Amino acid sequence: LSSVHIGYPADRTFFVRSVFTGNGWWVSPKYFVTGDSRHCHNIWGADVVATPDGKIWMAWLGKGRDWYEGGPELTFVYCSNDGGASWASWRGAGFTGEIPAVMGPHVRLAPYRGQVAVFGNKGWTRFDGAKWTETEKAWNWRSAPWQVPSMGEEIYVADETGPMKRYDGKAWSDFAVPGR
Repeated sequence: LSSVHIGYPADRTFFVRSVFTGNGWWVSPKYFVTGDSRHCHNIWGADVVATPDGKIWMAWLGKGRDWYEGGPELTFVYCSNDGGASWASWRGAGFTGEIPAVMGPHVRLAPYRGQVAVFGNKGWTRFDGAKWTETEKAWNWRSAPWQVPSMGEEIYVADETGPMKRYDGKAWSDFAVPGR
């Protein structure tokens, strides 16, 4: 779908949309997301996903303004309603995109219940259109997820530590991949 470019100086974030046309790739211009990416963000830890309503969500890790004084690492979430041409934080235009969760070393996004969920090695949090849930630890996560596909109420999480996990809208369980 898309890619994230966090440029230099280190506080600029851009979005580039890539679409396979059947005859090659169409690449959008580089769209500005925010000039407040903060310090020491993790470009490899960024993720982009589109929800069924066409909204594009982007998340990445960074350090807050008070990180040098012992403040936390933060997860930032921004969204676009126009294919990536303009962006605002999940709070709205003019606000920073921090969410109240420490996720590292990278984050993954998944569409969930018409909004988005964010996953990391400390757990997951869901956006309901107005606020984020508290971070929940679904099982003994030892690493951040590599892939997080979702289908309706179901979410599947794959990481490097063991069997795939499945969330059915109520609880997490191990999920055996058929044929493996």
